[in-house]
Amino acid sequence: MRLDRAILDEEKRSWPDDSAVKRLKLEKLHVKEEIDRLTRSGTIN
Repeated sequence: MRLDRAILDEEKRSWPDDSAVKRLKLEKLHVKEEIDRLTRSGTIN
């Protein structure tokens, strides 16, 4: 997943941008929640 790679890349920097990491993790959470919502509603087979 691209978000996982972006999070890892940012965390490995010598001076990681904490706000960028937090934003990426929140975006990942929103994607997971949307997948869960769609799965529960039967939209994804």
